[in-house]
Amino acid sequence: MAVTNAPPKPAVSKRIFTLALAERLKSIPFGGALGVVTAGGVLWLAPEVLPDGWSSQSFLAFGMGAGIVVDRLVSATIGWIVSPVLRHVSARWEATLQLRKLELYRRRGVIGGADGKRIATRIAKSDVDGDRPRR
Repeated sequence: MAVTNAPPKPAVSKRIFTLALAERLKSIPFGGALGVVTAGGVLWLAPEVLPDGWSSQSFLAFGMGAGIVVDRLVSATIGWIVSPVLRHVSARWEATLQLRKLELYRRRGVIGGADGKRIATRIAKSDVDGDRPRR
């Protein structure tokens, strides 16, 4: 039976970094995930881009950090316009669905005139106020 040397173990810091990156990938924002995917794509398609002395893990971490920064900058600069528009569209769509359902019940005769008007008024007010519907 021949005695062979065991394969070299990775440095403790490299193992910790790899595990920390894997755990972090589960909870990073969308921009960070996009940065990791972009950095991974760059490493896969053009590995010569990797700077001297950098490991692939550090390049992926850099991509994640850059993606988070870009995500926060975009959110801060145009998010104040986009978020209210998305809230408005969401409230409008919810009101449209509820009013269609109300009209269906009115045609079937399940909901009468006064009750239908009261419910329609409540739906319209929640659409204008932007309230979240109760579930």
